[in-house]
Amino acid sequence: MEIDLDATLETLNNIVELELAGVVRFTQYSLMIFGHARIPIMHWMREQAQQSLAHAVQAGEEVTALGGKYLTQYRRTGRYNHASVDDIFKRC
Repeated sequence: MEIDLDATLETLNNIVELELAGVVRFTQYSLMIFGHARIPIMHWMREQAQQSLAHAVQAGEEVTALGGKYLTQYRRTGRYNHASVDDIFKRC
């Protein structure tokens, strides 16, 4: 069975782009947490950032293995000023 290489590389590059945006967003959110429950929530968000980075690396390795090149495009995550932890979790 043959694969459509161009479509596959486009999908993998999109995955890398989305996962890297997740790294930025979860890291950003982890720095915005405050209050008495800060540490476990911050820890969870940083774990999510690490997981997103692992996914980006895995998809990027697939791009390389298929002879493609990762297209370095970054999605804007925006700037947010959330009033509460609940607002942040709604965005996650």
